[in-house]
Amino acid sequence: TERGASADSAGGGATGATPGAALDEALPEAARSSGAEDAATSSAESLPPSVVPPTAGEGSPGSDGRERRSVERSASLTLAARPRDVDAVSARIQDVTRRQGGFVVSSAVSSSSGGGDGTFELRIPARNLDAAMAALSRLGKVRERSQRSQDITAAVVSARSRLKDARTERQSLLRQLGEATTVTATQAVRARLRIVSEEIEQARAGVRRIGNRAAFSSVMVMLIADGSVAPPVQDDNWTPGDAAQDALRVLEVAAGVALIVLAVALPVALLAAAAAVAARWSRRRRREHALDAV
Repeated sequence: TERGASADSAGGGATGATPGAALDEALPEAARSSGAEDAATSSAESLPPSVVPPTAGEGSPGSDGRERRSVERSASLTLAARPRDVDAVSARIQDVTRRQGGFVVSSAVSSSSGGGDGTFELRIPARNLDAAMAALSRLGKVRERSQRSQDITAAVVSARSRLKDARTERQSLLRQLGEATTVTATQAVRARLRIVSEEIEQARAGVRRIGNRAAFSSVMVMLIADGSVAPPVQDDNWTPGDAAQDALRVLEVAAGVALIVLAVALPVALLAAAAAVAARWSRRRRREHALDAV
């Protein structure tokens, strides 16, 4: 009897532990998975968005180590002005471009009492791009402004290398031409020289083009009419550059006036000199006649 009670007691203990384990096993697998996913989602949402690194590139071994870089820059600007100010702002856009050493590639302006717009394509020296953008931005209400830069050092190095290789080949061909002993060899070298000379001219043009891309920046300016915009701010900042330009204009005007005075005074002076010579000759002739009469 004691052994049975002990067995029953042991069995009861075992049976008492089973419901908890059975409950754990009874939890749906999907619920546990859902809880894990919720925890992961909550953790992910609490982290700041990650910045994806750029894809690794091969680069340019011939130019990556250079300290002096060639960079092509461009910009675009959208300005809003009152309809009555469209023509004035258009003129000031062109004036700012000239003052910064640039030029207007193309422009189209239309204005009316109720609206108007304009588009300008400008080329401005890259060293003056920031100053030009600042001056242009003061001409109206800035609606949009953007700038872009592109490193073109690899292209510059490549263009110069092509020119150098072509010149080296020409030097070699000139030596071969001097050493040629047959007509056939001479003609072959001269034919190759003509081809290489054309390649040199093309390479020179390529170097100039790629250099010009870095030296000058393209700027697109859009001008739109908006009646709610305040009048443009007058640019009263007077810089040493403005002083130099004013002095140059004064010298140009003075030189023009001097040329006009010279053009008028020179014929008058020649006529006066001719008259003086004629008068002296006439007096001399009269004295001679008087002496002859005596």
